[in-house]
Amino acid sequence: MDISIHNMLDGAVHEDGKVVKARVAKDKRLQKLYGITLEDYEDRLTRQGGCCAICGSKPGTKSLSVDHDHKWKYFKIVVNQISDDRFIAKLGGCSTPTYVSLRGHGRTKKEARDRLKGLLKRASVRGLLCFSCNSGLRKYRDNPEYLTSAASYLRRHQQGEF
Repeated sequence: MDISIHNMLDGAVHEDGKVVKARVAKDKRLQKLYGITLEDYEDRLTRQGGCCAICGSKPGTKSLSVDHDHKWKYFKIVVNQISDDRFIAKLGGCSTPTYVSLRGHGRTKKEARDRLKGLLKRASVRGLLCFSCNSGLRKYRDNPEYLTSAASYLRRHQQGEF
C-alpha cells in the first residue's frame, strides 16, 4: 500500500505501523538537520496557512522544504567552563565575536557546545518552502540583492524595456 506524505503527517495510524514509523523517522530527521521537531514543523505549516512562504502554493505530493540559513555552520564555537554548570561560548565567524553565557546546558564543554549548535540550527530556520522556491533561493545564494536584481530584470522585460 502506498502512503502519501500528507497521510503520514495527519496523525492517522495504519494497522501495520507504517504511518507511525514514518512520523518518527521524519521527526528524527528534522531534529538532526534543523533542530526542530515534527510538531514545530506542523505548527509552522499551520501559521503559514499550509502553503509555501514565498509563492503561496499548496504542497503536492512532496511536503514543503525547511528553509534555513546556512551561515550558522561556519561559526567557530569556543566554549570555556566558568563553574560547574556555567559556560561562556565565543562565536567566531561573525562580523564581531559574540559571547554567549550558557547555564544548565550540559556538564561538559562538549555538551555545552553541542547544545549551542542545536540552538543555532533551530534559530536558522526561516520558513517552509516549495521545491521551486527553495531551489531558487539556493541558486541565488540566499542573496537578497541578486533576487531584487532578478525581479527588476523580469519587470523590465515584461514592459518591453530590454
